[in-house]
Amino acid sequence: MAHGRGGIEEARLEDYVVSGLMDFDDISYDEHADLLYNLAGQTVQHFQTYLSEEETRKVLRCYQLDIAWFIHSQMQSHYWEEAVDYEVKISKGFTELKESAYSYSVDKPPVNYRVSPEDKSNMARYLFGGFGRCL
Repeated sequence: MAHGRGGIEEARLEDYVVSGLMDFDDISYDEHADLLYNLAGQTVQHFQTYLSEEETRKVLRCYQLDIAWFIHSQMQSHYWEEAVDYEVKISKGFTELKESAYSYSVDKPPVNYRVSPEDKSNMARYLFGGFGRCL
């Protein structure tokens, strides 16, 4: 059995549905509160056609997440987005990667990057190698 938030007692039955829908990142309550409450009202009316008000409250509370997911999936088929004109502004030019300047002792070969060195107090003195893909 799926459970929603369960313990939260909402004042209006529609609030269970709206609260579940607000958990989706792509739904803005501030912009679409009227639509959300309209959809929630339709949902509540549907359940009240065959359930009492108390039974409707239990269903909405216990299956809040499932109901919100179901409504959200229906909303996705009606989703549209207007293209916005963006002005491209380049503040700095492209900087090409340059060769790094470093020195190391020929007596000490590069340390494999997968193996931690014993002395970690000055990591800058090590030259690491063993890379398969890198710049």
